[in-house]
This record gives sequence, C-alpha cells and structure tokens, in this order.
Amino acid sequence: MAKSPSLELDFFGMEKRSTAPVFQRRRSFRDIQGVISKMNPEVVKSVIGNGGLGSKKSTSSASVAPPQSPISDPKLRAPMTIFYNGVVSVFDVSPRKAQNILKAADESLPPKSAENLESNTKTERNLLESLNGDLPISRKNSLQRFLEKRKER
Repeated sequence: MAKSPSLELDFFGMEKRSTAPVFQRRRSFRDIQGVISKMNPEVVKSVIGNGGLGSKKSTSSASVAPPQSPISDPKLRAPMTIFYNGVVSVFDVSPRKAQNILKAADESLPPKSAENLESNTKTERNLLESLNGDLPISRKNSLQRFLEKRKER
C-alpha cells in the first residue's frame, strides 16, 4: 500500500528547540494562553477539522477551509466574546446558551448592599471635602462629575 502524503504544521516551534524539555514546570498558564492567542484561529480550526495526521483526504495546498459548524443558520449561532483576567476568549454559542452563561456570571457576583453604597458615598464626600481648598475650580468640578458617575456604577 502506498502511504498518503500528510501535512505537518509546527505551531509551537518544537523542531527549533529539540534540546528543550517538552514540559516545563516554570511556564505559567498565562504564558501558554499568550502563545495560543497569537495563533490564527482559522488555521487551528482547519487542523482540528482535518482530524490530525491520519486524515483520509490528501490536500495539495496548505490552506484548508475551516469546517462548518453543525448549525449553519447565523440566527441560531453567534460569537460570544469574553474578556476575563487579561484574556480574550471567543465562543460560538446559541443565544440561549449565552443567556445561561450571563445569568450564571451575574449570580456569582455578590449583591450590592445599601451599606456598601452609603460607605462609598461617605468616603467620596470626605475625599472631596479634604481636597476643596487645594484644587482649582475646574478640577473640583471634574472630580465632582467623576464621583457622581462612579456612584451610578
């Protein structure tokens, strides 16, 4: 039997550093996410969609179209972008699933109590009063606007 040609992409540069150990305990999760975020998502999708090295189809060019999602109707799926801890993640989810994710995130936050809001406003007032004599009028007004907007959040 003739062996079909396969395409091998070196995403992580393993060929260049053959002497480096495969697993380094010093490498943090953030470093790994940084490397992953620099990869082209379309290339990663195409590699995953091809099934790795033992694919049945032989491709003549390096560019392969990404696989279609199971639900191709754009109304039923949309990208959901999450910014968390300095990392950007994009997920292709249905609106119902997105609502469930947002609801779970909202429930995990501690509720804002009236006591916390009152203590924040007292602290802001004390700060404003202590700075009253030291700042020009335009800065006082700017600080007042900032504190009012902050109170609304």
